Amino acid sequence: MYMANEWPPRPDEKGPVAPPPPPEIGLRTMQSDIKSVQAGEVAPSSQPVTPPQFSDVMEKADSDSQMGGESVMAAPSSKKSAKTMMLVIGVMVIAGGLGVFGYYVIYPKISSVKPASESVSQQPQPSPVTRIPHASYFVKPTAGTDTASFSTLTDNAITGELLKQSVNSPGNDVAKEILLNDSNGSQIALSAFLSVLTGNKLDPSALNTLFDEDFTTYLYYDNNGVWPGYVVKLKEGISPEIAVAAIQALESADLSFFYLDPVGLTFQSFKSGSYKGSATRYAAGSQAGASFNYAAFGNYLLINTSFSGLKAGVALLGL
Repeated sequence: MYMANEWPPRPDEKGPVAPPPPPEIGLRTMQSDIKSVQAGEVAPSSQPVTPPQFSDVMEKADSDSQMGGESVMAAPSSKKSAKTMMLVIGVMVIAGGLGVFGYYVIYPKISSVKPASESVSQQPQPSPVTRIPHASYFVKPTAGTDTASFSTLTDNAITGELLKQSVNSPGNDVAKEILLNDSNGSQIALSAFLSVLTGNKLDPSALNTLFDEDFTTYLYYDNNGVWPGYVVKLKEGISPEIAVAAIQALESADLSFFYLDPVGLTFQSFKSGSYKGSATRYAAGSQAGASFNYAAFGNYLLINTSFSGLKAGVALLGL
């Protein structure tokens, strides 16, 4: 029977499960041994005892498992919670301080250091060496070839090197070619050479526009001395008249730098002349055989320190 306020259990609903009986534990004491002797037992027997502590624990465990609950640990004391909170706050403050220090102190120093590869790439690189290939403009053979090398290009260096090369004479009324090389073994550029030799009377940029940078240098030997001469090639589309007019500024230069023995050498004013149908400009010098000449012949412009040397250059060109 069920009470009025109780509902009968549903068929699919299980009722509470009774806890298992507590285990019996046999315990011998002095009192149990005395009772066994008085009762005439041969051997003392133990007395069954159910420990209340063990029973409570078993019942508590069964009750928890039946209810589907979990054992709950005791909440920490308020004092322990306060210490834990203070520890967490302290760690957060220290971490924040380290972050601020790293951002404002360490990071700027690290970011200012550039990688080694970047530093190397920003270093100034040496300019590539521009080499001028040389080929003689002469179509007929000369009496020989020598080489003059220059570490620096100055008017005195030019005169000194050519004077040195002139010592090895191939004979009279002949010419030998002189190769003019810089410290890299490349042909000296015409624009730089004539600009230096004329005391910057001729503009290198203008010369580069009108003439090839390669040119032929030769020394002509006769009874009066050794006479330097130069053969320059006109660029395509440049007429002889334009070429002659472009270098006319050298007439106001100190012409003595073109000569190997310029001591006491003076010149008359420039005059116009002609040779083999080409117009020439010349200035007679005070030394025997000295006569500064320049003229255009076909695609070439010749500059020479004697009229005999000019004629020898034209012949070597096959003109």
